[in-house]
Amino acid sequence: MEARIEQLSKELEKERRKNVIIRQISLELGRIGSIESKVSFLLELLETDFGLNHSMLLMPDNTGTFLTVLASRGFEAMGKGAKVNFGDGVIGIVAKNKKKLRIPRLSFLRTYAKASQPSEIPDGKVELPGLRDAESQVAIPLLANNELVAVLSVESADLNFFSQEDEDFLILLSQQMALLIQNTIIYSSLEDKIVHRTAKIDSQKQELEKLNATKDKLFSIIGHDLRSPVASLQDISELISYYRDKQDYEKLIDLSFKISNTARSLGHLLDNLLSWSLNQKGELLCTQELLHLRNITEEAFLVLKDHAESKAITIYIEVPEGITIFADKEMSVLVVRNVLSNAIKYSYPNGPIFITAESCVDKVILTIHDSGTGINEGKLSDLFSLNGKKSTLGTAREKGTGLGLFLVKEFLEINQGSLKITSETGRGTRVDLYFLPSMA
Repeated sequence: MEARIEQLSKELEKERRKNVIIRQISLELGRIGSIESKVSFLLELLETDFGLNHSMLLMPDNTGTFLTVLASRGFEAMGKGAKVNFGDGVIGIVAKNKKKLRIPRLSFLRTYAKASQPSEIPDGKVELPGLRDAESQVAIPLLANNELVAVLSVESADLNFFSQEDEDFLILLSQQMALLIQNTIIYSSLEDKIVHRTAKIDSQKQELEKLNATKDKLFSIIGHDLRSPVASLQDISELISYYRDKQDYEKLIDLSFKISNTARSLGHLLDNLLSWSLNQKGELLCTQELLHLRNITEEAFLVLKDHAESKAITIYIEVPEGITIFADKEMSVLVVRNVLSNAIKYSYPNGPIFITAESCVDKVILTIHDSGTGINEGKLSDLFSLNGKKSTLGTAREKGTGLGLFLVKEFLEINQGSLKITSETGRGTRVDLYFLPSMA
């Protein structure tokens, strides 16, 4: 009688442990977590509450070619990442046939115990986990709607470790385990899609903010920077009529210089504005060719010569004739012209500007160095941003849009170049423009 009671007590305890396992897996179904954490949880649960000390879970690839060890417990080598081909060994046969397989007396059937040759993975070859003295192995497919989700493999050195009852319970448990893993995979996939869509929305939001900043800058230029020189020309035209009637020719000559300066400033602004708008729309074509850097420099200088002379600024062009670059001509002229325009704008009257060039193996450097007002350190980092940027007045109260350096950076990068600006307040600014050297 006592033996019977003891037997019933053991059976009840065993059933209790089974119910605990089932309940814990059911609870885990409602929790969020990674596939790695779920698989580790399952193996730990089987060890602590069911006594399966040597186990591993393998997941199939999308093509049904091989399985990969996702987690294991109790082995000397955990073998994470080890691969088993479908149809190879106990695990591969179970994966291929979707049926459980039990191999007793492994010492006599060692050739069936493992995959024939684990495949290589990026970090090298990883050995499949396994007991050296294993005497029994059970591999069970975890199926959800007859789809292979994973394979559970359990080994033991005890020949009689797995009873039929234990196997039946593991098969029953495999359905819940498959559901847990499949739900986690589905959730992870949905989470990845959410992250991707969120990133896409953030990207679109940033693009929208950029477009709004572009729109605001455009309205600012049209409403103020473009309107001012046009209004100035209108005022000058009225003064011309006034001084003509009074036959004051000296005033008329002064006005002609103002017309020239205003027209030059307006043309420079329109060139920048057109280039900027085309670049924003992606319609600006870049045709790189062999160019003589001195020719590019002189072409930019000719446009700004009158402006420099009006401030009695001498520009020294010391660019050797033989230096050539590989770049788009129009972009290169605009780059040099904008940097030189800034140098003139912020130079004091009678101040010199030096333009030099140096040819290196992998780059050509054009340097424009003035001795003007300079740029304080706080503004250097914000030179290439359009957001809320206002151009500083020049030494002759010249106005600007802030587009110039922005375009310089953009056009240099389009031509695989770059720039470097060093400056000190009150002591001038040095701009180094880096171009690709020509192959000739």
